Amino acid sequence: MSKHYVLWVLILLISLLAACNQTAPSTSESVNEVKSLAENIDEESSNEVNTIESNIDNTESIEGIEPVYDLSFEKISTPEILFEEFEIFDPKNIEELILEEELDPYTFLIYKKKQQPDDSQHYEYLGFRINSQKSTLYEIGEIGYGPENYSIEKVNVLNKDLIKLSGPCGAACHQSYYMDASNELKPSIFLHLSYKALVETDLTGDGSKELISHGGLPSSSAIYIEEDGEIKHSLINDTLRKAGIGYIEENNVFYAWFIEKNITAIYRYQDKKMHFVRFEE
Repeated sequence: MSKHYVLWVLILLISLLAACNQTAPSTSESVNEVKSLAENIDEESSNEVNTIESNIDNTESIEGIEPVYDLSFEKISTPEILFEEFEIFDPKNIEELILEEELDPYTFLIYKKKQQPDDSQHYEYLGFRINSQKSTLYEIGEIGYGPENYSIEKVNVLNKDLIKLSGPCGAACHQSYYMDASNELKPSIFLHLSYKALVETDLTGDGSKELISHGGLPSSSAIYIEEDGEIKHSLINDTLRKAGIGYIEENNVFYAWFIEKNITAIYRYQDKKMHFVRFEE
């Protein structure tokens, strides 16, 4: 029998008892007992509703949203650009020097060329000199536009010490060259990535930083890991095909917006899997 039905019966009893002889002590006591019982049932029913609402945070209750997703990782060939592939650029062909910054053992230059290619009139270029051989300028490639948005820094990611060279390639796009300087006289570009955001972070808490790229509309995210000396990556959207995927750096979690259902779920990465945490209101 429904608890709500029982509640209404008890309320009816209260009304009937109240209509009886009010001078009888037993009647007054009965009314109080019934009221107390009704309040207990009402509280129990309320708790039951709250329990049901909390159980909504269970992916099994929503078709097409899984509690665990297995990610597929593919090997990436590194380095992407060998030292021998850098072009030697004549400094006399620099139209404007935008930035010159030394980060030992190199000096990096960002510049505009006197003769810009037609399809990249607004782009600026990135090059470097080896400090022990300052006469030669090696060109890496396009870096973006806007000196206030450039960054040159040393990072440790994917179990490697690298130099990260970043610039904007659009309103919602950044690109980064990760330079491997383990061979000082023959550096290489370990990775070259273009995305709205690139984050080096310890995803699993093992002390080693993975690399996350995310952004775009609808949002997409990829994870780059080092495993047995190889670099591998997984585009999360290839697994969660009907969702936009983003990364929340301050909480070290991913969000999956299931577009057709208009539901956002929070997932945490561990052991090449996406583990469900909760639904986001």
